[in-house]
This record gives sequence, structure tokens and C-alpha cells, in this order.
Amino acid sequence: MPWFRWRAALRERLAARPGRGRSRPGCECLEGRALLSGVSSFLGGGKSTSLSSYLFPKPPDRNPVTVKVVFPDGMDGRTNALMELSKTDAPLRQKIQGSKVLKVPRFPLAYNGPKQLDLNVIGSTAAIRRDQGFSLTGRLLGPTTASDEAVYSFLINRGGATALGPAGGARSVRYDAVVQVTKGTAGVTAVRVDLVGPSGRVLSSTALPTALASLSGDSVSVSVPAGLLPSTSASGTPRYSYSFLAATPGGRKTDIAGYSPERTMTIISGAAPGGAPTS
Repeated sequence: MPWFRWRAALRERLAARPGRGRSRPGCECLEGRALLSGVSSFLGGGKSTSLSSYLFPKPPDRNPVTVKVVFPDGMDGRTNALMELSKTDAPLRQKIQGSKVLKVPRFPLAYNGPKQLDLNVIGSTAAIRRDQGFSLTGRLLGPTTASDEAVYSFLINRGGATALGPAGGARSVRYDAVVQVTKGTAGVTAVRVDLVGPSGRVLSSTALPTALASLSGDSVSVSVPAGLLPSTSASGTPRYSYSFLAATPGGRKTDIAGYSPERTMTIISGAAPGGAPTS
């Protein structure tokens, strides 16, 4: 067989074999409309055949309606949230750094008085100054004008206290002096320092000028001469600690609205060895 006929016969045999063709894979271009043509059947039919119209059935308004939120008593959102949290049985959260305390406000479960901003304790600080004596400050969730009457007390452990907290309070709160600021509708009405015995009985009481106490914004501050709070430490080294509390008048456990720090006491900064306050 001539060579050219042999090559033609070979091509015919190769072409007759199944799957031996020279076909190559390819792709077919589809328009976007054709690609989404099956969306309506996938979505269960309907008038709309667009995926975007299914995901966004109604376009957003160009000028959406705004809603004004008004909190009670002129409070902002943060204060209102903390106030509502303080009315629940929330876990205790507080940070104590030296004499400074910062805590999430909460009313004790036993408290049955009015739940006002100026009775909701959020922190405190205390220090001894050589030329000024004791400087004590309690912080509240809101301005001190929220309620008509309140009693703010600083329980002081002068180093040898054995009396438990007021109205049978926590055993970790022991004090032998109380600095008390009483507030009325006209502001500070009385300031006094009580020295307390081991049984909790008041041994002596000293009234101070109301000018030594101030109500400013959400803070209650009072200055006490160092001589009115002598150390009772057996070692001779002053070891002062304190706890601040806010309460309604009455002196009962159910009148106490909050502590700082809570369930414990913390140091009063500035007490130096030898019994001399430092600046």
C-alpha cells in the first residue's frame, strides 16, 4: 500500500475509535440576566425575579424617623443604666487602690428606703494631711440634691477597733469612730464626730461647724481635725482605715443604702510611723 494511502487509513481508524476525538473543554458565557433567571424558581416563585429584591424587599427610607429617648430626672443613658443595675441583685464589683475606691453601685437587699441618686454609692477616698487633719470624701451616682434627707457616715478604725459595723453589719467592718454628715432640704444641717467603745456604744460626741462639710455635685466631703481622732493602735503606729456609707435617717440596717468599700475597709493614706500624720 502506498505510504499516502496508509496515512489516510490510519486517520480513518483513529477517528472511528470512541473517546479519541480531539475535542477540548470550553465555557459558555452567560449574561447576568440569564444567570439569575432561575432565582425565582429557587425562591419559590413570585413576582420578583431579582435576588437583590428578595434580600431587600423595601428600600430604606431616605429620611428615617428619629426616636427621642428621655430618661427620668434628667439622667443620661449611662447614669440611668447604672441606676437600674443597682436595683438588681448584681454581683459586687469594686476596685480598691490604696485609699481610693471605685465600685459599681448597688442597693443592699435589706434596704427598703427610697432609691435615689444621692443615696447610691459609687466610690470614696480618704487621706490625712499634716496641716489639715483628715480629708474624707464619698462619691454618689448623682447630685446630692436628689433627696430631701440623707445621712453620710465615715466609719473609722483608728487601729484598735472591735465594734462591728452599724446595725449589725459585716464582721469585716470594725470601727471605733464615726464622722457623720447630716443633710436636709437646705444642705448640710449637722456634722459630728463620735468616738465608739468596744460594744458599739458612743463614748463621746463632738459637734463640728457645718462649714467643714460640703455637698458639691455628686460628692460629700468633710474635714476633721486630727486631734479629734486619736490613734488606738496598740503598737503606737497609726493604722487608720475607713468605710463610707449613705443612709436615710433612722439608724437601722434597712436604712443603709450603700457602702464604699463594701464588705471591707481600706486604709486612710498619709498615716506615718510615730503617730504623726504626713502631708
